[in-house]
Amino acid sequence: MFYFNQIVLAIIQGITEFAPISSSAHLILANTFLDLKNNLFMYSIALHSGTLLATILYFKKDIKKMLMEIVSISIYGKYSEYSLLALELLLATVPVGIFGLLFKNHVAYMQDTTVVAFCMLLFGILLYLADYFGKKNIKTINIGFGCSLLIGLAQSIAIIPGVSRSGIVLTAALALGLSRANAVRFTFLLSIPTVGAASLYNVYTLNKALEVVSIEFDYLGLLLGFLVSALTGYIFINFFIKLLNKFGMLPFAIYRCILGLVLLATITF
Repeated sequence: MFYFNQIVLAIIQGITEFAPISSSAHLILANTFLDLKNNLFMYSIALHSGTLLATILYFKKDIKKMLMEIVSISIYGKYSEYSLLALELLLATVPVGIFGLLFKNHVAYMQDTTVVAFCMLLFGILLYLADYFGKKNIKTINIGFGCSLLIGLAQSIAIIPGVSRSGIVLTAALALGLSRANAVRFTFLLSIPTVGAASLYNVYTLNKALEVVSIEFDYLGLLLGFLVSALTGYIFINFFIKLLNKFGMLPFAIYRCILGLVLLATITF
């Protein structure tokens, strides 16, 4: 029972990182009850690293093809579909990096229950509308640099808790006409450079903080959170894809709206 809080947070991260319901919002809300005090930042790095590993393992074949085709460019001098996909993912990562650096000092002010509630409602509705009205006619691996940039710009909004990185990327991808399968693949693959870069930056920030103040690490708790979030995430990716193929975005949109309304009611009363 000593590591119950860490296990609960890890399971929440493993599920909500891939479902379009905002992992950061759920971690903030869960921490309100579990009370990890100032250690949530450290656990968040470990948990996001765990789900990052889950994504890499699940899409290892796509990643291998991208790496092999990038290497082949130097030999044959021409791009192929997976090397172009790698460039599209890189392009889509740039905007969130810029926005993240510009607004990094303002993120703490956005971690408010009211903000989370309204974002849950608004972006839940937009997710459903994009899924319902999207043409879903882009079924090729390569979606084009224009679509990639627009998706990257949309992803930048996810620095606000409650928006959901996967949710806003799926919304943009579906609105631009990607098929559900392509939207999911691009969303998950895009999380690798995005979450990877964010994790590295957070580790750098933590190291800078350690130069000023002494922070006590619970290494076993961090390792446990990392492993549980990786395992939960890997299992949930497959479940999410099956659920999406059968029901679309409606269950997640409904969940977001219900949670948003509950949070607003809690604040009001």
